[in-house]
Amino acid sequence: MRKSAKEIVEHEDDIRKTAKNADEAKEIDNLIAHLDETLGYNGRRFAKKVSILDDVADVRIKQFESGIALSDVENAYIFNSSRKISEFWTSNLKHTIIFPERILRKILDAIVTYNHPRGFDLSITDILMLLRNNLAEVRAVTPNGDVFSMKYTDRIRDKREIIRKIEEIQEKKKKNGGSLEDEFEQVYNAIKDHVEYIHYTKQ
Repeated sequence: MRKSAKEIVEHEDDIRKTAKNADEAKEIDNLIAHLDETLGYNGRRFAKKVSILDDVADVRIKQFESGIALSDVENAYIFNSSRKISEFWTSNLKHTIIFPERILRKILDAIVTYNHPRGFDLSITDILMLLRNNLAEVRAVTPNGDVFSMKYTDRIRDKREIIRKIEEIQEKKKKNGGSLEDEFEQVYNAIKDHVEYIHYTKQ
């Protein structure tokens, strides 16, 4: 699987040319981004390991995560108790979720959690989702029931500047190549003073 993912990423320009419309092009871009991530961000090394028994998430979030942990497609749950938002969404895709505008309008200050069928921790895409959409928390549950969580520890005065830095890191990686692990480390270093990254584990 890693070999096939690598081959797809290496021929991404040819694959993008097969898109028949803008929606397909966006889907291919998202798929390639996630396949790229399968080759080794290893971002979990920055997460603080904590017993899953210490996870204080709302019971509805925990129930959702337990129910979809073994799903072979990504599913998302958007939760905001103060605004009475509790909504499920899936694109029925194995490696990504494409949120429609009606969902994106609801996720300000919300907790967004979804499953990562391949067992990965949070990705750069997840981090950018936290920042760009002003989430309260982004979470991902793996098939073994572990949960990765990232949320703010303080108020970030200039999120746009941090987003710009992360986008520059991504562009530099595309232009010059390099290790995916190094790319994630640079991104994490750009935000680590403002977030808490936790790996809730059953072990």
